Amino acid sequence: MTWSILIYKIPSDPSRLRTFVWRELKRLGALYLQQAVCILPAQEGLRRELRGLKQRIESFGGEAILLEEVALPFPEDEAIQEKFRRLRDKEYLEFIEQNQAFHREIAREIERMNFSSEEVEEEEEEYQKLISWLRKIQERDWFSAPLREKAEATLSQSRELLEDFTQRVLEAVGEEDNDGPADNI
Repeated sequence: MTWSILIYKIPSDPSRLRTFVWRELKRLGALYLQQAVCILPAQEGLRRELRGLKQRIESFGGEAILLEEVALPFPEDEAIQEKFRRLRDKEYLEFIEQNQAFHREIAREIERMNFSSEEVEEEEEEYQKLISWLRKIQERDWFSAPLREKAEATLSQSRELLEDFTQRVLEAVGEEDNDGPADNI
């Protein structure tokens, strides 16, 4: 396994520059080894992103060193991989918790008998956000974090609940249509 390591220093003012760099590294799935020192697997796409970020840091008046294709000895390499797994597991856990909130929301709508097409549309949008979020985590899960399967199963449950809710809405809307006045031609 080889790694890319970014070491950087950014002027303290304005703080939005530090925030920008932090967000970009978080989006990439970087692991902070210490303040302003990040590591990522040495994959071409990630290296390209890090090169661009290095240039941005320098354009902000900061300094950056990018070490590419760094090989670490076995114990350190395995320790870094385990830290990545734990980092992804934190993301998966947050994702699972959000899915559980989605499950509770659907249960509330069923309990309230809020069977409208608008509600289905709203829940479908939330479900699509969950799909997108899981994909982003999976793209950064280079070392198969333990909670990955549980996160996938929770999303599957969300899909099933949404399908059930949608069916209930279709049935309720169909009943409303049958109860309405007949059209006069």
